Amino acid sequence: MIPDSSSPAPFPTTSWDAIAAAGDAGAEDWAAAVGRVVRHYWRPVFRYLRSRGRAHHAAEDLTQDFFILLIREDVCREAREARGRFRSLVLRVLQRFLSDRGPTRGGRQARFEAGQLPWSALPSADDSGYDPPDDCDPDAVFRREWAESAVGDALEQVRTHYDRAGQPEWFALFLAYRRIDGSAPPSKDALAADFRLTRDQVRYRIEMVQLRVAAILRRLLEE
Repeated sequence: MIPDSSSPAPFPTTSWDAIAAAGDAGAEDWAAAVGRVVRHYWRPVFRYLRSRGRAHHAAEDLTQDFFILLIREDVCREAREARGRFRSLVLRVLQRFLSDRGPTRGGRQARFEAGQLPWSALPSADDSGYDPPDDCDPDAVFRREWAESAVGDALEQVRTHYDRAGQPEWFALFLAYRRIDGSAPPSKDALAADFRLTRDQVRYRIEMVQLRVAAILRRLLEE
């Protein structure tokens, strides 16, 4: 039984923990931390570059080059909460990177470094058909995509929590009620029948999962 309460237990790694670890190549969890930062920021960076007129493959190459720069130049290590939001720092570095970059250069060193970073499970494949809207604001695209990534990250962390606790049905119930496609949620009575629970159990479990998602999302939004 998961010891739930109105104050969900904290998750082991906050966003700023991951950012700090990503800036320390000697840290035991460096690869995992870099992977988390890259996964969280890949789509906002990629779609920002597409919104700035870069073709799909050029934007993919530039996105990889940008993250190599981000790690190599110790942006993560130098970032501090007191200096503002990390996502704002990433956007400023990205703007400077693009203005200084010119055509994609690639190069042997960049290809070597790309092979050293954890690019697995990146969302770029989902962006193969992405076309930025006409007259879009690239900065607004970056911030919107970052917010969507934050929601996805929060949901994934909560799903992992319940999987590890041996109660994946809690999160499955939440998803059945939340209806990611935007359609009207089923009634709690219908969910109670589907999940073989009482209506009060359905209400309680949904509320507990919602609290956990909200707690994680608040921490991510502080990033």
